[in-house]
Amino acid sequence: MLNLKVFAVAVLLLSSQAFAGRIVYKTKYSSGGVDRKGGDETKNAGRITDEQRDTILKDIGTWSENKISASVHELTDILTVRSAEVETKLEATTANQNAEHLVKQHI
Repeated sequence: MLNLKVFAVAVLLLSSQAFAGRIVYKTKYSSGGVDRKGGDETKNAGRITDEQRDTILKDIGTWSENKISASVHELTDILTVRSAEVETKLEATTANQNAEHLVKQHI
């Protein structure tokens, strides 16, 4: 009986994961970093449903006055929300936080 319950829970968890993708926020910065040539600041922000992903892809430009874009990597199903390039890593971190806040306001 216990095995059946464990199996049922496992099936539910796996099926719920099949319909969810990951969301990542990225902002490029132009100065600082290891080589003093800038880099990308990335924030992994968990999972979203397919419906949420589609809404973000369709509306992120409108929400942000076209300052933020979104795209999906086909092989990994990761949604990347990318802000406009900034100068410093601190500004990039802030831009990622602002983008995440904007998305959370709308989904």
